[in-house]
Amino acid sequence: MSVLAFLGYLKSAWSWCWKWLEKPIGAGWQPRHVNLSITQDYASTVWQEGGRGGVPHMLVVCALHVTNIGPARVAQIVDAYIKDPLNRPTNYINPQVFYPLGYARTVVFNFEVAPPVAQSGQAWVADIVLVDQFGGEHTVEDVTFATYGAQVWAGMTQPG
Repeated sequence: MSVLAFLGYLKSAWSWCWKWLEKPIGAGWQPRHVNLSITQDYASTVWQEGGRGGVPHMLVVCALHVTNIGPARVAQIVDAYIKDPLNRPTNYINPQVFYPLGYARTVVFNFEVAPPVAQSGQAWVADIVLVDQFGGEHTVEDVTFATYGAQVWAGMTQPG
C-alpha cells in the first residue's frame, strides 16, 4: 500500500513540475499600474459662455486622445476632473470602455464651471486629471480651451 501511495505522490510531483516548466517565465503576473499617453485634441477642446437661471456658467468640452502604453494589457478610465477649480464631468464616464495595450481612443468630457474662471472671449488653460482602474492619476497639464460661440454673459441679467 505504501508503494502505491509513494508512486501516486511521485506522479503528482512530476505533473506539477511539468506544468511549471511549460509556463512562460512571469506567466500569471499582472501589473498593478498602467501608463497612459494623453494628448489634447485642439480642434475639439473648447469652452463657451452659458448660464443657468441667469447665473453665468462656462460650458467646457475637453477632448483627449488616450493611448495605453503599458505595462497593463488593458486600461480603463473610471474618473476625470479639472484640477483647479475642482470640477467633475457632467457626462457619464463608461468604465466598460477598455484601452488595450497600444490602442488609442478619443475620449470627451463635458464640464460646467460656475462661477466662470475665464474672461469673456478669452482662451482658458487648466490641468485635467484622468483616473485609471488602479487609482492612478494621469495629469494632462496646460490643456488650452479656445473660446467658442457668442459672448452672451454681457446680455444676461442677474436674478434678484
